[in-house]
Amino acid sequence: MDTEKFCVTSLSGSRPSGMEIPKCSFLGIPANYYIGFADKDGIDNVRIVGAVCAQMVEKGLVNLLGKGSGELNWPVVLDLNKKVCYHSFEAHVMDISAVMGWKQQLCSKAVPIWTNSV
Repeated sequence: MDTEKFCVTSLSGSRPSGMEIPKCSFLGIPANYYIGFADKDGIDNVRIVGAVCAQMVEKGLVNLLGKGSGELNWPVVLDLNKKVCYHSFEAHVMDISAVMGWKQQLCSKAVPIWTNSV
């Protein structure tokens, strides 16, 4: 997989404008996220190691665990504009796994498909 470094704070939004959607490193379908490594704060530098579709984020996180180097050793998930949307250090602080932290974040951002109206 290709590697890229960049400053996260200079990027924003959730969909790339005017650029081709990358393919998922696992399934070859359009990706929803990038995965990579960041420092503990997650705001200085990020090293992207691949693109993943929503179904493969957990597998990507598991594959990255323990493989960082230097200061960039925390797995992160980025949107397609390369903005960090999940940092595994947050899960570490809560004493849960990186995958459980990702699942918890998904649940906290989920929009209910029903309403309780009477």
